Amino acid sequence: MQSKVHDAEMLDARRPAPPAEQTPGAIPDACTEYGVAIRSLASCSKFPKATRDALLASYEQTSAAWVNVPAAGRAALAEACEQARVAVTQSAAACQ
Repeated sequence: MQSKVHDAEMLDARRPAPPAEQTPGAIPDACTEYGVAIRSLASCSKFPKATRDALLASYEQTSAAWVNVPAAGRAALAEACEQARVAVTQSAAACQ
């Protein structure tokens, strides 16, 4: 006779993984892309170093909290990241 704990573990092992948006601590793709855009802008010498450093520091501080966003808030987070990515990408166009 198997234990109830073993049975529960077997059920968990067969259960498919939840989508990334529902996985605790999952960062939406839009936020990852925003990070790429921030790092690109932070390497642009056409902006003052102090501005680039502050931008990167702000991103690092903000992004550290994203793992704590509950699944219900991930869609809003993704939308905010996408809007921020677009704005940063437009600013980075000056570096092209």
